[in-house]
Amino acid sequence: MLRLHNASLAAVLLVLFTILAGCSGGPGKASPQKYRLIELRMSLSEVEDLMGGYGEIKTFEGQPADETTYRWDSPNSDYHIYVTFKDGRVGSLVEYN
Repeated sequence: MLRLHNASLAAVLLVLFTILAGCSGGPGKASPQKYRLIELRMSLSEVEDLMGGYGEIKTFEGQPADETTYRWDSPNSDYHIYVTFKDGRVGSLVEYN
């Protein structure tokens, strides 16, 4: 009986560590499916959760100081998602392929 308990505990810990590894705070990955789920007025943390991690901050000449643009890339293609936040919320988004 003790071995079954230890095996069950090990299985639960394995699942937990797998889940936590997926939320490790690494770079997120862009996809058309994720792009369609991003909504105006979402917060940065909501978008990062959706994308599976952080995006790269991009700066553009002439961009207002109260806007910040992030880019998420697809690891297997030239697909990118640019999301511009204004006052901490999604103000616009564009996908490039």
